[in-house]
Amino acid sequence: MPTRISSKAVKHSRADSYDELPIKGRSRKVSQQEDEDEDSEEDRRDQTPNKRLRVDKMFHRVNEVRVKSESSSFQINQDSDEEVEKQEEVEKEEEEEEEKENGLPGLEMLETEDGLHLVKDDDDEESDDGLDGAPEHEEMGLEDIEQGNPKKQKHASGAIVRVKMRNFVTYTNVEFRPGPSLNMVIGPNGTGKSTLVCAICLGLGWSPIHLGRAKDIGAYVKHGCKEASIEIEVQGKPTDEVNPVIKRTITESNKSFFFINGKPATYKSVQQLMKSFSIQIDNLCQFLPQDRVAEFAALDPVNLLRETQRAAAKPEVLEWHEALQKIGKEQKALKAQHEADASTLANLESRQRALEPDVARLRERRDVLREIEMHKRAKPFARYRVSRAVAHTAKARHRELEREFENLRRAQEPTLKKANQKKAYRDKVAGAYREKKRQVELKEKQLMEYKRKYLDESETKIKDKRAELSTATKKERERKNDEVKLRNQIAKMKEDYQNQPEEVDVQGYNQRMRDKSQEIATLKEKAENIRAEVDPKVAKGRAKKAEIQNIIGELENLQSASGQRENLLSNLSKDTYRAYTWIKENADKFEKPVFGPPLIECRVKDQRYVEIVEGIVRSNALAITCQSQKDYQLLMNEFFGSKKAGIKGMGLAEVTIMNYSGTSIPTLERQRSPMSIQELRQRHRMDGWALDFLEGPEPVLNMLCHESRIHSTPVTLRSLSPQENNAFENIFQSWVTDRDHYTVRWRKEYGDDAKSVNARNILRAGIFNTQQVDQAAKQNLEDKMQALKFECSEIEEYVNGAKARYDAIQKQISELNREKVEINKEKDKKLDAQRRWVALGTRIELRSRIEQEEGKLAQKMNGNYKQEAEILGKQLSALCIERAKGALQFATMVNSYINLQNDLLKLQLWDIEANSDVTHLESKNAEVNDLLKRKEVEVAQAKGQMNRAKQEALDDGEVVKKLLEEDDLTSEDREYLRALNERALSLEDLDLEIDVIQGRLSLLHEGNPNAIRDYERRAKEIEVLQKTIQEKQVKMDHLETAIEEVKAKWEPALNEVVEKISAAFSESFEKIGCAGEVKVSKTEDFDKWEIQILVKFRESEKLQILTNQRQSGGERAVSTVFYLMALQSMAQAPFRVVDEINQGMDPRNERLVHHRMVNIACQEHTSQYFLITPKLLANLTYHPRMKVHTINSGDYVEEDYKIDVMKCIAKMKALRRA
Repeated sequence: MPTRISSKAVKHSRADSYDELPIKGRSRKVSQQEDEDEDSEEDRRDQTPNKRLRVDKMFHRVNEVRVKSESSSFQINQDSDEEVEKQEEVEKEEEEEEEKENGLPGLEMLETEDGLHLVKDDDDEESDDGLDGAPEHEEMGLEDIEQGNPKKQKHASGAIVRVKMRNFVTYTNVEFRPGPSLNMVIGPNGTGKSTLVCAICLGLGWSPIHLGRAKDIGAYVKHGCKEASIEIEVQGKPTDEVNPVIKRTITESNKSFFFINGKPATYKSVQQLMKSFSIQIDNLCQFLPQDRVAEFAALDPVNLLRETQRAAAKPEVLEWHEALQKIGKEQKALKAQHEADASTLANLESRQRALEPDVARLRERRDVLREIEMHKRAKPFARYRVSRAVAHTAKARHRELEREFENLRRAQEPTLKKANQKKAYRDKVAGAYREKKRQVELKEKQLMEYKRKYLDESETKIKDKRAELSTATKKERERKNDEVKLRNQIAKMKEDYQNQPEEVDVQGYNQRMRDKSQEIATLKEKAENIRAEVDPKVAKGRAKKAEIQNIIGELENLQSASGQRENLLSNLSKDTYRAYTWIKENADKFEKPVFGPPLIECRVKDQRYVEIVEGIVRSNALAITCQSQKDYQLLMNEFFGSKKAGIKGMGLAEVTIMNYSGTSIPTLERQRSPMSIQELRQRHRMDGWALDFLEGPEPVLNMLCHESRIHSTPVTLRSLSPQENNAFENIFQSWVTDRDHYTVRWRKEYGDDAKSVNARNILRAGIFNTQQVDQAAKQNLEDKMQALKFECSEIEEYVNGAKARYDAIQKQISELNREKVEINKEKDKKLDAQRRWVALGTRIELRSRIEQEEGKLAQKMNGNYKQEAEILGKQLSALCIERAKGALQFATMVNSYINLQNDLLKLQLWDIEANSDVTHLESKNAEVNDLLKRKEVEVAQAKGQMNRAKQEALDDGEVVKKLLEEDDLTSEDREYLRALNERALSLEDLDLEIDVIQGRLSLLHEGNPNAIRDYERRAKEIEVLQKTIQEKQVKMDHLETAIEEVKAKWEPALNEVVEKISAAFSESFEKIGCAGEVKVSKTEDFDKWEIQILVKFRESEKLQILTNQRQSGGERAVSTVFYLMALQSMAQAPFRVVDEINQGMDPRNERLVHHRMVNIACQEHTSQYFLITPKLLANLTYHPRMKVHTINSGDYVEEDYKIDVMKCIAKMKALRRA
């Protein structure tokens, strides 16, 4: 049942580069190659203001799509059957009336390459083109559609019922409701068809990697939005109460959130739900997006077999194959290991047999060596027996000597008794001597203390008293000096009394001082006048200097901006920065000035246009400009080198050098804009040419005119309407608005007048947002600074002259002040003399004062310090007497000390006598003592020998104990050692037996010393290897059984699937007069089983394997489509998606493939199918079960433009009936 389509224009994003989906902050990319290869003439006519409509016969069953330009959203509704029938009747009556009025009976609507035309129905055959090579009963036209709607078909479980997108790629808000069978999504390039494919993939929980486009999920959020959402409703299972609705929210920061039926869900739960419906987005046989068509065509046969099983066979078939691959790999690895182990075992056994004679001989030698070792180890036992016996002997001797010593001591005891008594007396005298010596030392200490306390302190007091006497004598001398001074003072007073000073002329002195003050005031007035003249000049000079400092700051600021630009240049291109640095350092080598990149030399006048201007000149922002061919060649040689000239150069690879000196427009003044600036602003409402907003050196601007056409590219800060953009296509080659940069490209391959308009977004400024140095401003500042410096020098010269005059005046003032001070001093001196005379009073008073001073003098003469000196002398004498008394007492104490010393001498003599007696007695008993001492020494020596023998026996016993505890001793070794110990062999006997055994050893050849170790190690390896081989053989038998069991189930099932695919594939090829076959290539290795597709497109050919080398691109495309169609009837997946599979086909193959696709995809009980295509041929096959989704959006669709498909179909029917 037909429905109608109404559409409003949808502004979609344009691209700046190729083959990319929109990412955050940018618009979707449109490939230039797509523009050239895929844009049909009909698509271009759809974008023109006339809005010519192309209507095909497939518009039988479509969606009503309403697109709001304000929200860029689609709302898809399905009209009820009754409403459509009523609408048809109304439109039929309107069309009949219209036909009568227009007089168009018997006309047919026919679509040609030039558009939609009405022609006379003179030839029925021309108006009904059949499908070449297809049976007539399979073709459906408008007559078939008139028969009515087929029964409404339900969606299969897992099929997509609804897709809703919000802020996703190009869409703001859109909802699709696909049909249960074939869904054709058509529309011009760039309208958002593939966006639906992206939404299905991402919305059902798969990664962007399966789309072959942007890798980051956040790149699919619409430009300018923070998040996007995809909501997909799939048909539930019969047991489900409601259809599952999967929603995925995507943020621009690459985060995702899942919801199932409105509840938060995990990625794993979404994947489990998809698995329950057998949805395989990662299978190219089910989901083939536009950017992965080439990847599917490039699938190797092995992977094609795997994908085919996933798409067409039951799940267990692929599981069986994977199990066989896994078991086969394990079996192959085990077999290789088994063979390697068997070879290793044979080698080991052979080497083991060759070693057996040597091993027997070496074992005998080892036993002899062990016997020698045991004899050597038995030596500690023999040593222990000897040392133990020695210890017992030493102990017995020590006891015997002790008894002898004790008996001798008792026998000599009476003889030694007298000597002992004398020794006791000697000891008593020695004690008394020590006590007396202590008393002498104590008395000596008391003497020293008394001397310090009494004699030394008395001496100190005597010294102090003598010092006081000296002071009194000194005061007497001072008194005599004072007496002399008083006599002189009295004499001076008497002289003043006799001489009266003369009168002082105070007025005369004051007048002289006033005259000096007047001269000083006059000079100060002159100085102030000079200062008054100089101060404004000084203030002006300071102001000028402040201005100079401000200018220096401004120049530093300008230079800082230049540094920022140079730093930016270094970051963008190290080579260009090196080249620019070299140019600055070698400016004297050029014929004419050479200019750095526009990034350095140019500046945007108005910062509002910085992004627009930068977008125009960005590609040439790093170019270096020179003005002569000679300079150009110099730079080429220096930067890139010259093999011909033998110049190595700097090896710079990223440097661009521009030279227009030899062109027809070598200077900026010759550049001509298409129209005047007044006409551009008034007629076209543009702000100006790009050149008007950029300033810099003329050669650089001329280069940008040549390369970026800044003199002929109009710019504006406002948005343009579609009508203005359409009009500009025929006037300008490029223009820039507030957001977009439009460029007109002529498409000669489509005709002389064919052209396309490419629009790309204006990017954020990154080069000219840092302002460059304004050279004119810099020069003005430098000129101003020079003028200020000149003025400052004039002011300084004037101030210096005035200062010299001022200093001369100050010098005169100083001289006058000095003279004034001298006059004042002279006056004060005379006044002082007069004041002193006045101070003396009258002559009577002066005489009285003289008498008073004479009285003081008499007192001084009478007063002296003789009496005080006498008193001090007496005190000194008393101290001397006291010290003499102390000396006498000290002498008494010394006598007592001497007596003690005498007693000490007596005791010392007695001690000497006692020692002499003891010595005498000892000499008489010397023989007895010597005998006792010798016996005592013998006892001590015997004791030492006993201890040493005992320790040696203990050490030997410890050695024996450790020997028996060693880990390397076997039970046989310990038994052997016990047997040797029981024989009680001496060390000599052991050495003798060792010599005998070594004689036997010399008769045995040594051979390979490692033979036994290797033999035993190899024996263990053989034992382990034999066990391993047995275990692997058992495991291999189990694997072989498992392979046979799985293969018995998998191979028949695979053969059945491939046979069905081959039958359907062959049938499709037969329909177009060709041949095709699908078979499985089998090998022993299950990893190498593969699908082979054989095709034949010509009668003279044989069936050949489909490869990239044998068949053309169109033939491979046809084969790919037929192979996918062959999977349709066997599909395990609930839906399939194929995006632009018909690209590269010629019209005949495309028509044949489309016909076959419709017939297969629209059969009952087949899975849902999505076919995405930007172009269609006229008069294609249509089926009632298919559903057509037309997306009509773009930059040139008018905002209020609507397509009434129902009315178009009704007119087509009327024309048919007529």
